[in-house]
Amino acid sequence: SSNEEWISMADDGRRVYLETIKTPMYDDDGTVLGVLGIGRDISKRKMAQDKLLESEARFRSYFEMPLHGIALISPDNSWIEVNERLCSIFGYSRDELWRKTWVELTYPDDLDADVDQLNQLFSGAIEQYQMEKRYIRKDGTLIWASIAVGCVRETDGTMRYLIGIVDDITERIRMDEALLESAELHRSIFNASPDIIVITDLEGGILMVSPIALKLFGYDSEGEFLGRRIKEFIAPEDLERAEVEFASMFQDVTVAPGR
Repeated sequence: SSNEEWISMADDGRRVYLETIKTPMYDDDGTVLGVLGIGRDISKRKMAQDKLLESEARFRSYFEMPLHGIALISPDNSWIEVNERLCSIFGYSRDELWRKTWVELTYPDDLDADVDQLNQLFSGAIEQYQMEKRYIRKDGTLIWASIAVGCVRETDGTMRYLIGIVDDITERIRMDEALLESAELHRSIFNASPDIIVITDLEGGILMVSPIALKLFGYDSEGEFLGRRIKEFIAPEDLERAEVEFASMFQDVTVAPGR
C-alpha cells in the first residue's frame, strides 16, 4: 500500500486536494484483482498551510528589510530571532549578538525605565510601549535608539514572545543637543547685550526683546511684549514714516506659504 497526496479537478473546475491510500486487492489464490483506493479531502488543511506559508513569507520579507532593527525575544530575555539591521546597529555579528541579551546591551542608567515597562507588559496592564533609550555598542560607544515593543500572547494570556523594533536616532539626538546649545548661547548673548534689541516677524509682531528694551519701556517680563505689534511703541507722529520704512525693508522678501 502507499500513501500519497493528489490534486484532483472537480466538475466545476475547483482544485481538490486528496490524501490517498492505495492497496492491491487479491483473490484467494493471491492473484491481484485490482486496487482499493481510499481518499480524504484535505483541501481546507492545504489552503490553511498555503496561507500560513504566504504569511510567513511576507513576515520574512519585512523582517529582513534594512529599515529597522527587529528582534523576537523570549520571556527569559534571550533572542529568538534578530535581523541584520539590528546587528548593524549594535555592531555585532549575528553569532555574537546571540550570546548577548538586550539587558547587557542597555546603558545601565536606562535599564530601570525599560524593565518597568516590560513588567507592565507581563502583567497585562499594557500591550505595547515606546521609549527612547541608550545602548552600548560592541566598540563601547553609546547610541540613542527609539524602540517600540509589543507582545504576542498564548490563548491563556501568558507571554509567548516579544517583538522589538529598534531605530538608531543618535544623529538626531546630537543635532537636537547642538541646536539647543546654540539657542542657549544666542540667548545668553542676546540677554547680555547693552543694546536695545527687538526681533519681529514680517508683519511687525514682536518675537523677542532684550532686557535693555524691557527696562526702557518699563516692562517686567518679555511675555508682556510678545504678540504685540512694534507700531504700538512708536509715537503717532513717527508712525507713518516707520510703516513706510518697515514695508520697504521687506519689499523683496518672499513670505513663506501660510503666512
